[in-house]
Amino acid sequence: MNGQFHNFKVSYDGQSRELQVTYEETNGHVLTWTKLTPVDRQAFAMVVSASTGGAKNLQQFKLESFDFQQAATMNVQYVDLNGRQLAQATVNYPDGAVVNGTYATSQLDISGYHFVNMGDNPTTGISSPANGYLNRVGDNGTVIYVYDQNPVDYATTTRVVHEMIHYRNEQQQVIAPSYQAQPITFLQVKDPTNGSISTYYSLGNNGVPLLNTAGQPLVMSTVRWIPGEASTFSPVTNPNVQGYQAVSTDALNSNLSEIAAQMITTTSKDLDLTVYYQSLIAPTMIPDKPSEPAKPDLPQVPIVPSEPGKPAEPVLPQRPIIPSTPVKPTPLVVPTTPAMPTKPVVPSRPSRPDQMAVSTKHPTRGQQPKRVIVSTIRSRSQRPVTTQTDKQVTLPQTNENVATVNWWAWILVIGGWLGSLVLWRRSRP
Repeated sequence: MNGQFHNFKVSYDGQSRELQVTYEETNGHVLTWTKLTPVDRQAFAMVVSASTGGAKNLQQFKLESFDFQQAATMNVQYVDLNGRQLAQATVNYPDGAVVNGTYATSQLDISGYHFVNMGDNPTTGISSPANGYLNRVGDNGTVIYVYDQNPVDYATTTRVVHEMIHYRNEQQQVIAPSYQAQPITFLQVKDPTNGSISTYYSLGNNGVPLLNTAGQPLVMSTVRWIPGEASTFSPVTNPNVQGYQAVSTDALNSNLSEIAAQMITTTSKDLDLTVYYQSLIAPTMIPDKPSEPAKPDLPQVPIVPSEPGKPAEPVLPQRPIIPSTPVKPTPLVVPTTPAMPTKPVVPSRPSRPDQMAVSTKHPTRGQQPKRVIVSTIRSRSQRPVTTQTDKQVTLPQTNENVATVNWWAWILVIGGWLGSLVLWRRSRP
């Protein structure tokens, strides 16, 4: 308009996607025009045009400098283990969002979560480096930060159950190697928030696995945890033992050819099973050796008390007396009660007996008188009279009183009566 060039500048910030145009008027006033480009546009073309309207004057442009850089960007994401987005942030471009520029990202503090790693699987996505260069035009990739929920203090318990099968004969002797099955491990996880218990099992003797935020065992390549409170040991075929045949087993629901599948639970004990075999060869019967008779106990030696101050001397035991067979006793004869004797009758003075001759001849000096035997005669009352036999009685001498003979008779009668009474007393039981 005045025939002079005026300052005219066009600039574009790829990071903010802002286009800015400035124009300096003749009086020095600067006019500025800005515009944000849509995010769906990645490439732009620069076109400069002018118009004089209805005037025919000449328009010229003088470019003193023209600096152009292709835009380049990087994305960033913050997700959990399942790929769910948790937060948003921007990427820092120290040199601008242009090709060959640099970018930088950082972790965020997300409430209730903690950082785990950079995305490395299809669920979370494969992450670009947290910091680096923009090597190509446009989108250079995505930085992925993976977070997990803060752990809950789950209570876990494990129980391992084994199965062992023995093969024995009737004498409890092992006739084939025992079979040991792969153990089964039960896992119980208790949620402290509601008290619920989840049960899993796996093959093998496995320890407590790592749990996710929901209290579930993490997927491992070597161990597979299956939800359930019961499992089974597989069936096992009984071995063929030469010279034997299976006759019985203590395994449940089993037969003589195999041990059936055995079900177990979290409370089951180890299974210790046995298959019994019988020999096909009849055994030879060997009589048992008779046992020796027990020795009789020796009699103890009695101790004879000794004098004070002296030790007691043992008395050798006497040889035991073997009792003879007792003789059967004869029946007891009960004696009859003897009749009481009647009161003796004083005899009258006897007449001189005819049968007894008494010599009146005086014996010569030094000559002993002859001895005669006196007999008593039973009276008519049939009372027992003691007979004195072989009793030598010296007859009285001449001029002696005949009454002496009578007193001797009374003495004999009373003596016999007393003897009978004594015998009767002794015979009473």
